[in-house]
Amino acid sequence: MGVLDLLEEFLARRNRATTSEHHLTFRMETGSREDLPFLARIDLVWRLPQGRSPATEMTVSARCRLQEVAGESARHFSVLRREEAQSAVGLAFDRECPRLGLAAARVVLDVDDEVMEFAREQMTRELETRRGRAALEAEVARLTLLRDTMLRDAPTARLWWLGADPARLVQLADHADAFERVVGLVSGRAATGERETWETSIAGLLGAFLADLGPEHRDLLVRQLGRVFHGYERPDLAERLPVRSGSPNGVAPPDGTGPA
Repeated sequence: MGVLDLLEEFLARRNRATTSEHHLTFRMETGSREDLPFLARIDLVWRLPQGRSPATEMTVSARCRLQEVAGESARHFSVLRREEAQSAVGLAFDRECPRLGLAAARVVLDVDDEVMEFAREQMTRELETRRGRAALEAEVARLTLLRDTMLRDAPTARLWWLGADPARLVQLADHADAFERVVGLVSGRAATGERETWETSIAGLLGAFLADLGPEHRDLLVRQLGRVFHGYERPDLAERLPVRSGSPNGVAPPDGTGPA
């Protein structure tokens, strides 16, 4: 043992002889990542000159601050990772001790058995949910790819249906129109096409009807259409109806108070 070692030991003994340790131990609950409780036992240590005790204000301040630090540090950890949480809280305490006048601050975290069991069950449920979600997303991606490639148009759909089976080639004529319908249904174009067909059909009928109407009948039809548009809460369309020069002005509203 060298001279420096002897000197350090002498000063340490002298310091221990002239100071005394004061302990304050308390328990608290602090939250975890799952919002489940850790049970914490915290021991605060002051090293003060012989005959002196930590002031009440000092103990209250240290206790309140370390409760906050424990909560801030532990909430990032699952109760299933108790040892890691305890280490993190301990390191945070070490950083706070000099500012609080503490010689040391020790923490022991514990977790109730029922809380631990609940956390394990919750983790299992979350894993099952993630696994199911991933499987569904993969299936949607597969089906979307199938729609965008093999079912993007009728000729491609026919080739996909045929595959490499020559026997199906003879059957292809029996399904001539089916592929257009299937592609339209899968792509969503079928509903749009049906609506366009319906609108075109109605417009064609109206055009044929108007072509044979005389001037007086056209004026009557305009007034009737005005009432229809008002009845369907579309007065903007009623205002756009053409009025023939020399015909009665305006369109009668639904209550019949206008010109007949």
